Amino acid sequence: MYDGPHAWLVRRNVLIACVALVPTFLEVILYLLALAGRLLAGASLGDVVGLPLAIIGLLLPTVGFPYFAAFLFLLACIYLCLLLRSQEIPPRVKKRTAIFVTGALLLLFVTDGLIYLQYRPGGFRL
Repeated sequence: MYDGPHAWLVRRNVLIACVALVPTFLEVILYLLALAGRLLAGASLGDVVGLPLAIIGLLLPTVGFPYFAAFLFLLACIYLCLLLRSQEIPPRVKKRTAIFVTGALLLLFVTDGLIYLQYRPGGFRL
């Protein structure tokens, strides 16, 4: 991790990117738990999988809310502009941080679109 002048800008951008990846990780965990629940339906582990599946199913509509993505996008725009304008941060660090944040935001928008298509009144459609 970069530890020089204006390192707080790099850390804030990485934090925003990690928060933007939360819905994607929840979506992946949801699919893995749903798959495990189907495979272990007859076993006693099928009931253990149901509780985390229900918790993530309740969390995803709130995390996948469009205002969540818009808020993160605005924060990322502000901090990326500050990062790219900074003269003391090396260009290599600027480029890698900007690519990471941009990729995380693109993945957030794709995941939010999928969550919007999956979640309709009445629950999720897997």
